[in-house]
Amino acid sequence: MKLLKFIACLLMITAGAFGLKAQHSNVKTVDPTEFKALLKADPKGVILDVRRPDEYKEGHMPGALNINWLDPDAFKTEARKLDKGKTIYLYCRSGRRSAEAAGWLASEGYKVVDLRGGWLAWDRCCAIKESGSCSPAGQQAAGSVQTAARAAVIDNIMTRRSIRKYSDKAVPRDVLDTILNCGINAPNGRNQQAYEVKVVCDPESAALLAAEVDGLYKAPVYLFIANRTDYDMSAIDVGLLSENVCLSAWAYGLGTVNLGSPVRSMKEKPELLKKLGFSEGYDLCLAIALGYPEETPAAKPRDAGKVQFIKIAELLPRCSTTR
Repeated sequence: MKLLKFIACLLMITAGAFGLKAQHSNVKTVDPTEFKALLKADPKGVILDVRRPDEYKEGHMPGALNINWLDPDAFKTEARKLDKGKTIYLYCRSGRRSAEAAGWLASEGYKVVDLRGGWLAWDRCCAIKESGSCSPAGQQAAGSVQTAARAAVIDNIMTRRSIRKYSDKAVPRDVLDTILNCGINAPNGRNQQAYEVKVVCDPESAALLAAEVDGLYKAPVYLFIANRTDYDMSAIDVGLLSENVCLSAWAYGLGTVNLGSPVRSMKEKPELLKKLGFSEGYDLCLAIALGYPEETPAAKPRDAGKVQFIKIAELLPRCSTTR
């Protein structure tokens, strides 16, 4: 039951993020039914798949071009070759990447129709069903909510990037409250909640910190998280909290970056550190910058060899059964 509630929450957050990103006069975000109808009425339209090439090879719309949004330089170079006199019909896996790409394309002067829910929604609803219904009932019959939610969770994790350039746009308080609530609902040792979080989101204070603290990227919101020093695992709990913050922020279309340098810098300036107002027995452990991204960094390579499957039984001496 808790899993279903979490999934429903994530889907609502993700849907909200897509809506925020698509509020551009040149972008129209539509469900699979309308997307299909618009395509049929516009034979000169350009279908653009912004997923990775490996995702594209697994299945795509007939006639779709593939330009990978996660390779920003190549994307911008190739996308600028598209005819601005034609409407771009855009999709990705679940809607996140296409929402971001739609905003950029619109800023370049393209007219964009973005598929809400992406390939997952299309595949459940319209693919291979030329005469079928794309109503909510039809979608439910074509695929499970759990499958779609699982894909959305994985997509959110795999597309999240650390952001170091932010716009000055303020983060709505209700969005920030939801992100922080996700943070404190992370697992923690024996539910001790051995941390304190200080939030700086007024422009004057944020500007002061950006100017005074080394390594603190300019952003509209800063989170400073301290761990309780009498619990030796409390720093792990801070890490778990920060991961929930980063992923829920990404679901809202917000970027984050976890920072250690500002922690060292503030500890060298005790008067400034004191202004954060942490309780006695708490030590500043982590800083997080948060805001609307002004960059789209590519994914950095990960070493899959860091993960190893082992069998402990084969490493231990055999126990004797003789007495």
